Amino acid sequence: MKPSRLLQQLLNYGHALAKHARGGFRVTPPDTIAARLAICQACPDGRFTGTACDACGCQVSAQTDAFRNKLAMATEACPLGHWRDVDSPQRPLLTVGMAVYDDFDGAYFTLRALDLYHPHLRGRWELLVIDNHPQFPPPEPARAPTCSERLRDLCANLPGARYEQPPVPVGTSAPRNAVFDLARGEVVICVDSHVLLAPGAIDKTLQWLGDNPDFHGLFQGPLLYDNNEVSTHMDRVWSDQMLGVWGTSDQYEGPNGRPFPIDLQGLGLFGCRRGDWLGFNRRFREFGGEEGYIHDKYRAAGREVVCLPWLEWAHRFHAGPIKYPASIRERIKNYLRGRIELGQDVDDIHEHFFVSRDYHAPRYRPEEWAEILREVQAEEGQS
Repeated sequence: MKPSRLLQQLLNYGHALAKHARGGFRVTPPDTIAARLAICQACPDGRFTGTACDACGCQVSAQTDAFRNKLAMATEACPLGHWRDVDSPQRPLLTVGMAVYDDFDGAYFTLRALDLYHPHLRGRWELLVIDNHPQFPPPEPARAPTCSERLRDLCANLPGARYEQPPVPVGTSAPRNAVFDLARGEVVICVDSHVLLAPGAIDKTLQWLGDNPDFHGLFQGPLLYDNNEVSTHMDRVWSDQMLGVWGTSDQYEGPNGRPFPIDLQGLGLFGCRRGDWLGFNRRFREFGGEEGYIHDKYRAAGREVVCLPWLEWAHRFHAGPIKYPASIRERIKNYLRGRIELGQDVDDIHEHFFVSRDYHAPRYRPEEWAEILREVQAEEGQS
């Protein structure tokens, strides 16, 4: 059961106070409070009520009492990322961010590997954790810490790490958008919370971006399997209720080869310059629909989508049932939402989910297609 709005506001305030205490009760300078308040009053998302932020429920004002005003807490950040330019005039070069849903073990090893194997990037990057299922229940004797509590404590101790719990929908797209919304780095690499990067992959990527300042597209890298074989991309083929089948390009010359264009790729790792992020459709919910959609969105905007062959990443597969909601109906709607946004045909979606004899794909009632299509068109204001 989800907590009531009042209870959620109290939990948010308690979390802010705890972070304020861990940060030594530092108070924001008055000029920064004023700058933050001006941004709140002109909130691009319309979440300012006149006295509070509707996104988190916290009181905001010009006063310097941090216990009565979230803006005065130096450790706080806008849950929608709008204070970023005010709070971080000196940006880190890079943000490596990840969305986490009850996966402490995966996130732990990803974060620790990044920090251990890239000590030269401390002070030049940040490691950003977006908790998509924050759980901070009242203290109880002998209660084991939640995933959220462990993530928060890990980030408090790990150099350059930052824990955030923005009020975004549960799923894979919304928290990935939040990685870019809240990132402070000039370059952002978004990874799954159970991904490991090959040695030197980040350094060479930053060097390549520096050598190619006119690149404003999306970059990815080859998936590295346990047997060290790779998949450089996905072929645009439907299989098992998903668009995309792993493949290896004829243009791949090994990790020391040249970058090359790809159609689509799995999103265990992807990145771009922060200002070049085009964003997932804000109506995407739960799981699915991103592969192909985000790649087509970049190409529709005249941007490139490339594989950087040295940017190899290993992904933990088959870790048991996924914990977040992932209904097939919502997945179909995500594919439709993306196609309608981009003005693309939807016949192949209908074919795979409602006509195909692919034994992996369950058959649906023919009338369900019309129902789902109407629902998505209504969201977009179409008839």
